Amino acid sequence: MAKTRISKAPNERRAELIAAARYLFDKDGVEVTRVSDIVQRVGVAQGVFYYYFRSKDEIVEVVAEEIIAELKIGIQAVMENRKWDFYKKLSAMIELYLDLIDQFTGDNELALPDFDSSAGRSTPVQNARDILIKQQLKLVMEGADQGLVQGQYVEWTVYVLEAGLCRIALQKLPTRKIIYTLVEQSLRLPEGQLVRYCKPSAAKKIQ
Repeated sequence: MAKTRISKAPNERRAELIAAARYLFDKDGVEVTRVSDIVQRVGVAQGVFYYYFRSKDEIVEVVAEEIIAELKIGIQAVMENRKWDFYKKLSAMIELYLDLIDQFTGDNELALPDFDSSAGRSTPVQNARDILIKQQLKLVMEGADQGLVQGQYVEWTVYVLEAGLCRIALQKLPTRKIIYTLVEQSLRLPEGQLVRYCKPSAAKKIQ
């Protein structure tokens, strides 16, 4: 018996393709995911994809814009939380960053090659990174004003940390404890004040 073809409204079908792409980017990584994988997950012909998107790069941009919108909400919630101290806010910012990376690089527990790929360097993904780094820097500078963050070149330290951790992760993923410890030591925070907020179970990939 032939399968009955289910017709859906264009906006609903487009949303399904975006949701499928986002799931696969998170699970397998942008570079590995093919258009055929996306349409197979939705259960439609490949031509349907190209009715809504010109290319895989375009749906990467759409997914990134969706993530950016969510990221802005998450950042605002962290920055405006009056109940959290500086260390808790910084740990939340770290988790937002790790989650951002996770959504584009798949579940590879060894390294993050995707984040240095053409998709990882795409404008929307870089915009998301820039937004988060800018807010992380703002938070760290507030910590410096409060005397919590020590060091002569705090701003440069933040940028070097971000770039360095990404470069290391291309070869081998550092554990969450290592990441938190490196941030704590680089910013010359009191020993254990940031690391105590490290929760290995918080994410599936970088533990």
